[in-house]
Amino acid sequence: MQDSWLPGYHLLAGAVLRMFGLWSLVSLKVLGALIGLATLACVYGLARNRRQARLATALLVLNPVFLFTSGATVVEPLLTALLTGAALAAVRGRTKVAALLALLACLTATKAWIWIGATALVVVLEVAATRFRARGIEIQRPHRVPAIAWTAPAIALLIFLQLGFAPAGNSLARGSLEVFSATARGSLPDGGLAALPLFALGLVGLMALARSPASPSDRARLRFIHVPALLYLGAVVALVTSGAYTGSHRYLYPALPALALLAAAALDRHAAAIRTVAVASSGLLAIAFLPVFASFASDNAGLISAGQAASGAPGVLITDSPVAAYYSHKRPADITGSQSLPSGRAEAIAWMAAHHVTVLVLEDISYYRATAVFPDLAAGQVGTPFASLGDQKSYQVPNGKPVYAYKVGPAILPGVTVDTAAPAIGKTAPLAKGLGLRVGDLDAVGEGMGFGVPIVHYRDGWVYPRSQATVDLSTAARASWKRTFSLDEIGGDAAHRYAFVPIVSRGTIEVTYVLDSSGLAVGVHVLDLAPGYTEVGILNEQSAAFDDFAEPGRTLVGADFGIWVPATGDYARLRSGSLGVEWSLAPIPGAQLHAGREHSPPDFDWAGLDYTFPAPFTGATYHINVQEAK
Repeated sequence: MQDSWLPGYHLLAGAVLRMFGLWSLVSLKVLGALIGLATLACVYGLARNRRQARLATALLVLNPVFLFTSGATVVEPLLTALLTGAALAAVRGRTKVAALLALLACLTATKAWIWIGATALVVVLEVAATRFRARGIEIQRPHRVPAIAWTAPAIALLIFLQLGFAPAGNSLARGSLEVFSATARGSLPDGGLAALPLFALGLVGLMALARSPASPSDRARLRFIHVPALLYLGAVVALVTSGAYTGSHRYLYPALPALALLAAAALDRHAAAIRTVAVASSGLLAIAFLPVFASFASDNAGLISAGQAASGAPGVLITDSPVAAYYSHKRPADITGSQSLPSGRAEAIAWMAAHHVTVLVLEDISYYRATAVFPDLAAGQVGTPFASLGDQKSYQVPNGKPVYAYKVGPAILPGVTVDTAAPAIGKTAPLAKGLGLRVGDLDAVGEGMGFGVPIVHYRDGWVYPRSQATVDLSTAARASWKRTFSLDEIGGDAAHRYAFVPIVSRGTIEVTYVLDSSGLAVGVHVLDLAPGYTEVGILNEQSAAFDDFAEPGRTLVGADFGIWVPATGDYARLRSGSLGVEWSLAPIPGAQLHAGREHSPPDFDWAGLDYTFPAPFTGATYHINVQEAK
């Protein structure tokens, strides 16, 4: 959405999801764990001896940062495995393999560029120092050309990428925005504490290795793994300190294999009891940090709830949160980040309408485009054409980022939008609803069934829809939806006190809605109906706030407007003075039209204009006119 990762991880993760399913997040976590195992294998191969290999892998696998990051769907495990594998290949003289792995690392993340640059710098300085000591005397240098050669393809690639696409500059720019926003929220993490013991032991091991006579393999480890890791660590600390990057524990991950190897070298000089205590202490540290890392997941609870709420709405979701995007379970084509939004509010709303956006999930993070364009929404202040998607309090968690979820409704009038996800309240809560109206941030549907909802009368009672499936048919020129209702709930006449009971479906009816400049066109089409029905009703209901009924020659207001009023004129109109909106429709030949209203909270809160057709029924079309109340 907003991240600056290079395509290496995306392509690998995409291939895994292609094999195991789009929503198989577990497969990506398993991928991260397998990549972590590959890193452990490389560390084992880089160790000076078998005892150090066992110590290094134990210290690494018990490090909290390594444990937590290896099971996350992030880029660092892949980056680290490639860099550690390249170092192992270089130490063993496999120049071509080292070059290939370094090339892949540079295609995975810009942080690899620091490592490769550090490796090249170490080799260049080593060559220069050797020549200085030789003072012009020709000596054998069998390792120098391959040592520098394996980094050359990677350096050429990163120069090409930077000149052509500037990902490093983008990463730094985004990182500085991140750190500014995180500082303003007081949420900079301090994951370095988890790696501090490993760093201390590693420093002791490095000093010991530098003082002792080094074998060629030891010099190769210094050149290709230890010194580049420490230079990388220094560069990351400098970037965090300068405010270019946030203090994420993930940035420490690529340096952990080298630190584990150095720590193992330091411990190898001591008795077995001391080595055992060190490994046990690492295990205790990992256990101590489990609540810290578990809190990261709990901080996402609000985003999870917002994503799940967005899953029930048709159309496109805008969010910059991968968590909300994942839990929405929408198709990738129906999810986009906010970086595509124009910078102006009016232009952004027009863009959203043209791209069929119906849901917006926001985090109050300053560098997200949606936050800059809609600062009121990021602060929880809703306004037209937006409406709250569910209870905003359910998206807020202690110590978590502020999260808000909104419905984006196409406007019929200024301040009046179409609500494609009517609330489930009152007696009709278990039933599938049609489209409704929303006036500003006020729900105008109430407990009503919405517009264009079919019900069918059988001998044992009225059958209602409980299940529905919605397809967004909108184009850039118009907003349109197709909702298919399944008649799988019985109630009304045959049920005690109007209770609703699920049943086997007795048919499906398709309803198409098309928004136009004067209201909503509704088309009803029967796909299949079980035989034995006597009549079909098409309900058009909103809340009881529409308490003013009128037809030619008659007006009923408030208590005079009853629950079942025949409408016999050439139009029927419902008006809400409190909402400032009215809507009307015309009779359909062959159908009876009735108006009704019932206000008895919390069970009943509806007012409607309902058609009744005799059997057999195949379908009907009509238009609902919506305008400001006169």
